[in-house]
Amino acid sequence: MPVVSLSTLNAINQIIGTRKFGENIPHASEILPGVFIGDATAAMDGFTAVVNCAPRDVLTNREYYPESIKYMECVMDDWMGCALPRSVEDFIDCALDDGRKVLIHCTSGINVSAMIATAYYMVDQSCDVITAVKHCFACRPIMFCSEYYVRKLIEFAEQYEIDHLKEEIPELQFREPDRTDLIIEKERRLAVLTLDCDYEHLTKEDMHEIYQNAQQLVGGVVHGDSYTLYAKICDKWRDL
Repeated sequence: MPVVSLSTLNAINQIIGTRKFGENIPHASEILPGVFIGDATAAMDGFTAVVNCAPRDVLTNREYYPESIKYMECVMDDWMGCALPRSVEDFIDCALDDGRKVLIHCTSGINVSAMIATAYYMVDQSCDVITAVKHCFACRPIMFCSEYYVRKLIEFAEQYEIDHLKEEIPELQFREPDRTDLIIEKERRLAVLTLDCDYEHLTKEDMHEIYQNAQQLVGGVVHGDSYTLYAKICDKWRDL
């Protein structure tokens, strides 16, 4: 079983715990304009684009439909159990752009197709997974009799959130604080003053000259590394 957030899992289980088996549930349920979750019976008529999530278990394969019907097969084993493969998302988007009526179906319209359709709703509406489940379950209140597909949906939602944040937040650029070219040049010259001096053999007059030069370079304002270099010169000056 996929490891997912238990709080999210519990929240979804509370929503789907009111399943209405045995009541008059239609063969297909609309979750978005033009997008339906359905069963094998719904796949036999009335849709101009079909995502078949159970091609090994139903009769409506590619040969069943005329060429005018857009058709795609999805087998979980082929896409590592991802709740919404990018190819499926693109297929639905293109079908809707063409003005088609899209059915996402499996054998009963309960687990696999519900998982894919709910994931699509979440992405399309930019909402969280709990909101997506709440909406889709209201449209088709027989969804998810297997916790495995709920967990796969949550797993997808958690990864999608991570990927989405990576796209929105630019990569951090780790750099030193901005400093003007003048300050950088001051630090360079101060470094030269401190590194080139043989303090043990300097006279007081020589050190006084270095101290004055350092004061002029700092100009009364000390920044970052400049402070360390300037302090070193001042300490030497006070020692003389």
